Amino acid sequence: MNEELKNSYKSLPEEEKEQLQKYQKKGITKITQSVDQESGEILSTETTYSSEKKRVKGTFYVGSPEELTRVLSFNKNRAISKMLTYIINTVNWNNEFTFDKSFISTYGEQNKTRFFADRRYLLENKFIFPKQDKKNVYTLNVELFSRGNAYVTSQLYEEQFGEELSQDSKLELAKIKKKVTKLSKEDIKKLIEDLQKML
Repeated sequence: MNEELKNSYKSLPEEEKEQLQKYQKKGITKITQSVDQESGEILSTETTYSSEKKRVKGTFYVGSPEELTRVLSFNKNRAISKMLTYIINTVNWNNEFTFDKSFISTYGEQNKTRFFADRRYLLENKFIFPKQDKKNVYTLNVELFSRGNAYVTSQLYEEQFGEELSQDSKLELAKIKKKVTKLSKEDIKKLIEDLQKML
């Protein structure tokens, strides 16, 4: 089989070879064999593949969207329990979504003002952002949830917040949050005051 692949690869024109190499996954394939020392018989063979480029830890949402929506459904705020749950279930891989007519109709004809109030609440509190180049298309805050890969997430973060997504900053923030839980209330108040002075 490998010989057939090599021969077919050799028969391709140079342009197609370059395109294939561009999209090939690069990494290291490690083959480990267990051999009987006396007979020389191969007992087992293990093949492991490790990619050359690994994703940065913490760049994807860890958890299930179903669990997140279940937790949100318990919230007393209608915008979060109803609208945000709908959004998380419908976002695409670019974290984009629209409010379809069937969802809007769940508010009822007389309560359309509730729909607009809920949408305004999510916009003002930066749960969602309007897409600049598309009408009636929104993006979900990537810090809350992201279906995209690391590149898409970083691009959306820059679009939503106007600054680059710094993994070092996120990591340090997570460490600080863990340490803050050990402080007394007075120390937390002092820390808040110091942080406000830094802004």
